[in-house]
Amino acid sequence: MAEKGRGNGQTALRGGPKMSDETLGTNRPGCWGVLVELEEVTRICVEEEWKTILGKTIPSSPDPRSPRLRRLSSTRQAPNMNTTLGIHGYDNAESNMHPYFIARGPLIKKNHVIAPFDTVDLYSLFAHILNISAPPNNGSLANVVDMLVVMPSHLTATPSVFFMVFILLIASLVVGGFTVLTLYWIRQRRIMDNVDFSYR
Repeated sequence: MAEKGRGNGQTALRGGPKMSDETLGTNRPGCWGVLVELEEVTRICVEEEWKTILGKTIPSSPDPRSPRLRRLSSTRQAPNMNTTLGIHGYDNAESNMHPYFIARGPLIKKNHVIAPFDTVDLYSLFAHILNISAPPNNGSLANVVDMLVVMPSHLTATPSVFFMVFILLIASLVVGGFTVLTLYWIRQRRIMDNVDFSYR
């Protein structure tokens, strides 16, 4: 949290020691306890492509546990540069943040390109390749299974299972239909037995 300094247009970051006037502007804002000129913070935020979101411009509540909570938020924008390397540390929505994944081995399809996936899915993939059980995590093998030569057995149902489910469904429909027709026939028979066809 930043607080306005007294009478000299400075911003002090709470929580650390105050520094002398000689050190102003020598440290970058965001360091704990550094005292800098407010103009210096503005210059760095503008020149170094920081996007600042203030109060009412926040699109939705930043904390779902407390919708009334507001905060000052700054996100670093990826610099505009032409590179073939993946860049890390920015927003995952940035296209420059998307790294390349190249794999080779007996379990991986050759010359195969898959759709983009999250890097957390690699944990489950590596655990499957190493034939070890992975503890619960945020990734899913189902998102990257397309690159494997053989589909893992726990992700696919064998044709015999589908066939058995299909047969059971058909059998239950036949038995259910036969039961409904039998009950209808019995009811009609009772109605016909109670009707008096004699004329008076």
